[in-house]
Amino acid sequence: MSGESILNREYVFVKELVGYFKAANAYTLMYEAGNPIGEVKEDVPGFFRKMLKFSDFKTMMPFKVHFYDENEQVYLTIWRKFSFMRSNVFVDDAEGRTIGQF
Repeated sequence: MSGESILNREYVFVKELVGYFKAANAYTLMYEAGNPIGEVKEDVPGFFRKMLKFSDFKTMMPFKVHFYDENEQVYLTIWRKFSFMRSNVFVDDAEGRTIGQF
């Protein structure tokens, strides 16, 4: 990334990329001036999982969201396993090491 890291910014603006019947969310991250600095994309593999995203089961479904910098390199991943009741959400760095969970 050019200049300072997105993780050190005080303000980051988020623009949702709109689509009809989209099963995977996507966003553009921008500086205050509107310059794009990265993207956030949800990875939803398989037709069956995509269809379940439109049902009441979506809160139980696993998910994986990748944060990309302006060079299309992953610098953060947020993910969750399948869960019936209480689920843990994990945060991984660019190397795939878990750096936090909640």
